[in-house]
Amino acid sequence: MMSNTSLLSQAVKRIKVACDSRDSYSSIYGAGAGPLILARTDARSPLGLAEAIRRCNAFRDAGADITFLEAPRDREEMRRYCKEVGGWKLANMIEGGETPVLGREELAEMGYTVAAYPLSLLGASIKAIRSSIETVSSDSPEEIFSTAMDFEDLKVAVGFGAMDEFEKRYQ
Repeated sequence: MMSNTSLLSQAVKRIKVACDSRDSYSSIYGAGAGPLILARTDARSPLGLAEAIRRCNAFRDAGADITFLEAPRDREEMRRYCKEVGGWKLANMIEGGETPVLGREELAEMGYTVAAYPLSLLGASIKAIRSSIETVSSDSPEEIFSTAMDFEDLKVAVGFGAMDEFEKRYQ
C-alpha cells in the first residue's frame, strides 16, 4: 500500500503534466487558449481538513488553475479553505452531501470563484420526466401540454434551425 506522501507526490506529478500540456497548447494558440486545470482532493474525510488544505496548496504550487476540496463539513471549514488556499476554488453543492448547500453570493463572499450544482438539474429533470409519464399514463395526455415546451421553442432549444442551415450548405 502506498503512503499518503507518495500518493500526493503522484497527484502533483499528474497536475504538473496537465499544466505543462496546457502551457504548451497556450504557447501555440495564444495565452488563455488552453484548458483550465482543476485539481481535486478527497483527503478531507480520511485525513482531515489540514491535510486537504495542504494538498490544495501543493496543487496550486504545481500550477493548477482551480482547486476543489471535496466535502468540507461546514461554513467554517469552507471559509478556512478559501482563506488558506490561493487562486480559484470550486464549491460542489450537492443536496444531502457533507457540505452545506449555499447560494452564489455567500460562496463568493467566502472566496469561492466557481460553484457547481451537479445534481440539481438532474434531479429536476427526473422529477419533470416522472410527472410527465404520470400525466400521459392518466388517460389525460393533453394535460402534458400545460407543462411541456411549445414545439417551436423545443426545436430552437435542440438546434433544429442550425441543423437545417447546415444541411442546406451541402444540398
